[in-house]
Amino acid sequence: IGVTEIIGLADAYGQMTGKLKLATQYSGDFAQVMQMLRDSSRETRADLPATVQLYSQLSPALKGIGLSAKESVGIITTINQAIVLSGASSQAAEAALVQLGQGFASGALRGEELNSIMEQTPALAQAIADGLGVSRGALRQMGADGKLTGEVVAQALQKVAAQVNDDFAEMPVTVGQAF
Repeated sequence: IGVTEIIGLADAYGQMTGKLKLATQYSGDFAQVMQMLRDSSRETRADLPATVQLYSQLSPALKGIGLSAKESVGIITTINQAIVLSGASSQAAEAALVQLGQGFASGALRGEELNSIMEQTPALAQAIADGLGVSRGALRQMGADGKLTGEVVAQALQKVAAQVNDDFAEMPVTVGQAF
């Protein structure tokens, strides 16, 4: 590794910790949340900066519906596992996560946000549908009707977390994930 790569890594780490410090500034649990996200990232074979980014995007909405940091990290873990189950490329997963974050920030998943999740990370869409006890077609209609609020989606993901975890445990580790 050259000096340029080391500087790049240091900058990326600084940006990642800065985002998490902002997300935890009022709760004061930066170190605890960072450790939970590290554990979640490792267990789900997900990129740590992307996991921190997702937490940073979703945590205001998740806190707003009364979820603790631990419960929020649990939802992030389920999302990361569902992405692996989807077999999505890193670019497709990133695009879907941006849309998911935007949906949570706006108060509901609908339109472009929901379409992106359904097309690029189908196992995540199926997990949400299963948690709600509806078909994917009905999920699309719920989105169109504005019924997929952050609270509804979070509760659905909590409801199916154990099943998603079991399915994820059956997935082989790819060479890229091992690195």
